Formats: sequence, C-alpha cells, structure tokens
Amino acid sequence: MARLSDKTLAERMLQARERGGYRILPFVRMNAKGYSFLVIYFGAVLAVLAWLELWPGVCVVLGLVFGVCLRDLSWLIGIQRTWPFSAKVTDWDKVQKTAAGLPLAEPGAALNDSPPRSLAIRESKAGRQR
Repeated sequence: MARLSDKTLAERMLQARERGGYRILPFVRMNAKGYSFLVIYFGAVLAVLAWLELWPGVCVVLGLVFGVCLRDLSWLIGIQRTWPFSAKVTDWDKVQKTAAGLPLAEPGAALNDSPPRSLAIRESKAGRQR
C-alpha cells in the first residue's frame, strides 16, 4: 500500500480532533481501501479452500481475519484511551499548517533557537582539530 502523505495524516488528525478522538466508523471509512482489499483477498482464499473442501485451512484463514480485526480494534481502543493526552501535547498550529500544505519552517532555519546541526558538527570537528 502507498505511504500516506503528511498532509493526509494531518487532515485525519484534525478530523479526529473535531470528533474528540478516533471513532470506529470514521476509522473504517478512512481505511476503506485497505479493508476492501482484505475482504476481496481473504474472500477469494476462503472460497478456494471451501471449494477444495480444505476445512482446516478455512478455519486458519478465518482465524487470521478475526486476528486482523481484533488487532485494529485493539489499536483503536488504545488510541482512544490516550487521546486526551495526545490532544494536549500536540502542536495543532503545525498540524493545521501541514494539512493546508504550508511549510512548517524556512529551509535551513534552526529549530528551538539552536544552531543548525551541520554548523554544530563543523564547530565540534574544528574544536577537536585544535
């Protein structure tokens, strides 16, 4: 599957913020493409195994499908439990800028008023050579 862009992820975070966290139906809608692939893939595998009357294989595949759903539900519950903390510590201005497609900082600008990393490395190497 293709990697999601920062812009898409930021938009999803803003949507979750509006809802007070991630919810099951919007989560399924956001991941509909992936779930559609899983349904088609596992459905085809189950159909072939059933046609061949390989019932232990059918049970194994059904267990995998159940495990995938349980994994996602568990992730969703964990994210929902930590959402209040995540919402407090997230810099929502940066998320909004990313969702709008704006750059977060000027290219080459130092973060936290510290010198750029390349400058700090050069200075430390120069100090060792003396």
